[in-house]
Amino acid sequence: MIDKDKNIIYLVKWLHKKLKNKLIIKDYWESDLTSIGILCLDKEKLLYISALNTKKYKFNVECEYLNKERHSETVLYNAKNISKHKILKILIK
Repeated sequence: MIDKDKNIIYLVKWLHKKLKNKLIIKDYWESDLTSIGILCLDKEKLLYISALNTKKYKFNVECEYLNKERHSETVLYNAKNISKHKILKILIK
């Protein structure tokens, strides 16, 4: 398993159970134990997720489109202290 904060590990395990093989960990922030990148290939999204300065099992999220040529905006979503269920909705939307 990845070497991350327990809240990040909890979220990644939960998302993998829900989405099976649709997620890829893209951890551009290896030295930051409270953050991780998750790639959702079928929706062309990259989520930057952080547990820094959040409540237990809440996360800060920024979602970007991977293919910027096909989308007018780079950042699709930005929120603080959201639940794992909201993150799942962002990924599958």
